Amino acid sequence: MGRQRRPIEYYVDSNNCHICTSHFINNDGYPQVRRNGKLYNLHRYIYEERFGDIPTGMLVCHKCDNPACINPEHLWLGTFVDNMADKIQKRRQSGAKGMKNFNAKLTESDVLAIIASQRPRKELAKDYKVVQSHISMIKCGLRWKHLIRKSR
Repeated sequence: MGRQRRPIEYYVDSNNCHICTSHFINNDGYPQVRRNGKLYNLHRYIYEERFGDIPTGMLVCHKCDNPACINPEHLWLGTFVDNMADKIQKRRQSGAKGMKNFNAKLTESDVLAIIASQRPRKELAKDYKVVQSHISMIKCGLRWKHLIRKSR
């Protein structure tokens, strides 16, 4: 008898993204699943379950640009060049930090509140509608570094 797989749990955000809450989130914000003893990004697993094998050399990209999203309707196949073109077209290639990054979901006051909070990171992530790894990176000083220095 094989091991039973952990059920995939998620909530649906305002963009109809299915944000995984049941699996480990890596440093890049992708939920992961173990298959045949190896870790895989869960969105790739979801894609294969819904649409079939991923051809060699192809990436599973997100229409929503949210690495934590596992909504099969937000996933598409593309090459590395396709993915980079999508990034440029959506103006996500910027190196802007903090609120100067137009993709920022948090305000400076949100980040300061997160830094000061003693609440569990999972709760903070849900409240602020970001992935748990982002909260962890803020708490560890890997994101919003300019604010962390000010708050100490």
